[in-house]
Amino acid sequence: MGNVVYVRAPEAPGGVGVSCAIQEGRCGPVFLVTVHGPTQRARLLFHDADEVATFADGIVAGRFPDATRSGSGA
Repeated sequence: MGNVVYVRAPEAPGGVGVSCAIQEGRCGPVFLVTVHGPTQRARLLFHDADEVATFADGIVAGRFPDATRSGSGA
């Protein structure tokens, strides 16, 4: 298990948001990010902490609706 570097309750309408990011270091820095949508969740991998922050802010602002839409395959 890696280091938890970000934990926050999803704050966008409908409970959408990034709830946590875990930094793994086995193959260089990799961040496992959990994204919650209205009816499901997805896990994505990032290789840069700034990408995680930008993505999390975008989800909350509604700029990446497909990432949390039911049936998107994300």
